[in-house]
Amino acid sequence: ETFTSNAKLGTETDGVITSGYWGTVFSYNEFRSDANTLLLLHGNKGDIATQFTDSSSNGYTISATGTATQSTAQKKWGTSSMLFDGDSDYLSCSHSDWDAGFGTGDLTVEAWVRFNDHAPSQCIISKGGAGWGGTDYDGWQLTKHSNDRLYFYGRQGGTSREMYTTSALSWSDDTWYHFAATKDSTDTFYIYRDGVSQALTGTNPDSTSLTTDASVDLLIGAQPWGGGGLFFGGYIEEVRISDSCRYPDGTTFTPNPTVTGDSATATLIQSANAVTGTRTEVGGTMLYADNEGT
Repeated sequence: ETFTSNAKLGTETDGVITSGYWGTVFSYNEFRSDANTLLLLHGNKGDIATQFTDSSSNGYTISATGTATQSTAQKKWGTSSMLFDGDSDYLSCSHSDWDAGFGTGDLTVEAWVRFNDHAPSQCIISKGGAGWGGTDYDGWQLTKHSNDRLYFYGRQGGTSREMYTTSALSWSDDTWYHFAATKDSTDTFYIYRDGVSQALTGTNPDSTSLTTDASVDLLIGAQPWGGGGLFFGGYIEEVRISDSCRYPDGTTFTPNPTVTGDSATATLIQSANAVTGTRTEVGGTMLYADNEGT
C-alpha cells in the first residue's frame, strides 16, 4: 500500500503541532479479502521467509514442504513472492478446511506465476484431481501442462477425471502470468490467462467432482499424486480462491488493476510534536482507518 498527503505541510511554524487529523489517499494492486475470499496468499513476508500467511478472514494455517520460501528477488506486487524449486517444494493447507469443496456454487481459482522453466508440466493449485489412485484423490486442480495448455481438472469417484483445457499457448520463462479458472451460476467454466478468456475443449467437471471429502490437502505448487508431483519451479504470488465467479461471461479484464481508495483520515496519536523552524515535512506516528476499518 502507498499513501500520500500534503495536508498541513508547509503550514506549521515554530511551536507545537498538537494531535490532529491528516487526509490521505491509499492505492494498492494486491487483492483485498472480502466476504467471498476463501484463501488469500500474498507472499509478501520476504523478511520472514518461512512464514506464509492466509490473509482471508479464515486465517488458515499454511505449511511449507521442502525449501519453499519467500524471496525479494522477484515480485509482481508488494515486497516479495513465494519461491519454489520445481523439485520437491509446495505449500499445503489441511484437507479439513476444504472438505466441503465448491459443490454447485460459483468459484474462482487464481494466481500470478513466473516460471523458471515453463517446459515441464507444473501444477499451480490443487485439491486432489490427480491420477487414478482411488477416491483419496478426488477433487480439482489447475495445471499448466508440458503441451503448453492450461488444464482445470475435476475428479470424482476414484475412477473418472473430467477436465477443461485451453489450446496450446506461447510461453516465456521469467515472465509473470495471471491465471484464473472460474465457474458461474450456470455451471459454465472459463479459463483466463492475463485477463483473456481462452477457448476451451473437454468435458465440464460436474458439481460432484468439485465437492470432495478426499483426505488430500490443498496444495500450492504441486499435485497430490504419490505424495506430490508436477512440482512448480519459479515464483507464485497473489493466490486467491473464492466462492464467487469474479470474472464472468468470458469478458476480458485487467488482473489486479490499481485501486485508489477513498480518502482516509489519520489521527496523530502523539500528544504533541515540537517543531523548530518552518517545515515542509513532518514526521509522526499515525493511526489510519480506511473503508475496511483497518
